[in-house]
Amino acid sequence: MRILCFGLAGGVVEMPRSGMALAGWSSCEALKSQCTKDDEILIMKNVVAVRKKALIKKFKPDVIFLSGLAWHQFNGFYPGLEDCGIPVVPHILSGDCGWADKPNYEAIHANLGKCSKIVCRSILSLCHFLYNKVDHRKLVYVPEAFDINIFKPRDMTECRKKHGLPTDMKIAGIFGGKSKGMYQNIAALKRMYKEHPSLKDKMKCIWMYSSYYPASVDLKKLLMSELDGNVYCFDHANPDGKTKDATQMSELLNCCDVVSIPSIHEGFGRVQIETQLSGVPLVTCKGYGTSCYENILDGKTGFAVKSIPVNESHCTAQVDRLAAAIYRISMYDELRSQMSVAARSWTKDKFSYAAVGGELLEILRSCV
Repeated sequence: MRILCFGLAGGVVEMPRSGMALAGWSSCEALKSQCTKDDEILIMKNVVAVRKKALIKKFKPDVIFLSGLAWHQFNGFYPGLEDCGIPVVPHILSGDCGWADKPNYEAIHANLGKCSKIVCRSILSLCHFLYNKVDHRKLVYVPEAFDINIFKPRDMTECRKKHGLPTDMKIAGIFGGKSKGMYQNIAALKRMYKEHPSLKDKMKCIWMYSSYYPASVDLKKLLMSELDGNVYCFDHANPDGKTKDATQMSELLNCCDVVSIPSIHEGFGRVQIETQLSGVPLVTCKGYGTSCYENILDGKTGFAVKSIPVNESHCTAQVDRLAAAIYRISMYDELRSQMSVAARSWTKDKFSYAAVGGELLEILRSCV
């Protein structure tokens, strides 16, 4: 079978930094890993319609795979494929995420209806398409893929020594900014320090971010101020700012006893899976507009608490739940150990290149 792929990260050799490009890159890597000697796969960036038609004529694919797309980007990838007579299959993320400026909903859904299959990268996406009356017979759920040889359990003491972190304290990890629940994490950590004053000498926090985002400078100042300097900051982007230092990120995750990511908006939530693949228990949220809840086994690989609106980080009951979840995992070693094993086992079985690539390849074969 000949597979022609178009995606945001076509032709990229190193792991990209941005979420959408990374999703497309990993999907293609997963597909390649499962292709047999009788399969041929060509991975390209998105090109104009005329160039697409020329590539199709030259490569003569049996199926066309569109990887790493957000729902509002689909019509930017579809031109040139309308009348090609070849099955088109997107691996797509959907939802009203606020990325697009008044997208043409009707046109997007009309063109999606012409695809042979619509592979949704999250359950949230699948529900979105059902709600918008896309033919349910074309909908399939296959999650994003992850390199389980990079994101894996590592020796915590060695990782902490390498990155200059204390080896005799508990460490909670947090990510990103507003959308990743930074303000909620700050409120929860401050609550913990207030209720357990001795924690300031027993528990530190590390913040993992990408300096690619200009706001990271101000966020760093905010964190240091709010948590009285009780936080270490690490940039997980490579010096070029365009690619992700995945090995360093895995090492930093393995420095943590628990990672808290109560995202307000999350189309998929790659970092939640990367955390659990690294054998680190996760604290995340459940609520409208986020797919975090589908990426955790609540009570087994971590805890999912009720989401806290971004402007209501003062909401006492919900902040208490978040603080309690972080505290419980970090302070009870037996629970943490059980969750660590379960997190690695579950994510490895579900999100590996072998698992995801095998499902995608089977779907593509069924369309030929």
